[in-house]
Amino acid sequence: MKEIEDTNIGKILKKIRTKKGVSTTAFMTAMALSASQLSKIERGEQSVNADFFIKALSYLNVTFEEFGFLFKDSYFKARVETKRDLKNLIIDLQYNHYLKAMMVRVDKHYQDFKEPYFLHIYSMLDSRLILSETGVDFEKARTALKPVKDYLLSVETWFEYEIGLFSNCYYLFPIEETIKIANETLSKMKNSSLARLEELTRDLFINLALYALEEKDYCTDAIDFASQALNCQVKDPFYTSLMVRVLKQIAYYKLESPLYSESQLSNLIKGLNLLDFGDLSNDFMILLKKHEIPISNC
Repeated sequence: MKEIEDTNIGKILKKIRTKKGVSTTAFMTAMALSASQLSKIERGEQSVNADFFIKALSYLNVTFEEFGFLFKDSYFKARVETKRDLKNLIIDLQYNHYLKAMMVRVDKHYQDFKEPYFLHIYSMLDSRLILSETGVDFEKARTALKPVKDYLLSVETWFEYEIGLFSNCYYLFPIEETIKIANETLSKMKNSSLARLEELTRDLFINLALYALEEKDYCTDAIDFASQALNCQVKDPFYTSLMVRVLKQIAYYKLESPLYSESQLSNLIKGLNLLDFGDLSNDFMILLKKHEIPISNC
């Protein structure tokens, strides 16, 4: 793991921590540090590795852009540029050409810094390129993602980085493998009051529920994932509650459970229309149609 030698990093982290009102005890607990270790880091007497730095920024809810502009460091610059390139990748019309060019840049960053982040990004880009060029070779795409899968299964605690990483590739694995990874790692998701982390976790649970609904054998997992989404302390409980209710009803229908209620789904769609949530009710209707669930009077 790359060591970050700049002695100012620990000092800056301390300033951020104190400004945000995070106590030394809370920070030590979250980062698994002793008092002496934290003291040395914050005095600039001990370097930190990239893994520690990523988790510290996640816990303190600070982006690389917010932190990195303080340094003229090639590693930070490479991280910020890669994040920018990922955003541009979504809107670029020459998708495959941009993918290949970005893979060259990311591979160079990995050779320069030997940082797993760049290997993970390269793996995800490679898998996307494979699917873009072949359209059907999921097995090869999944092989390209092996470094990401191995990393996620090896990490003791999931922070924002790990949750985001899994969110970007879970759908590329077979449903049974995605469900297995998710169920094995739910306990690794770090409980936190940080809104960003809670929102990412909520969205991941909802997406996992949607994915699990693809197969009847995993509808029970879909119900569990949907329930987990409700436990995330996000600012929009209304949206989460609606999604969970719809996802559970779809699962109940596919499981032929007595808990399924067509009237409840119908009233939900009608209520959304009355509240002028037309786009959301339309999305729900598309979802119900996909799973061949008949809804009358909507």
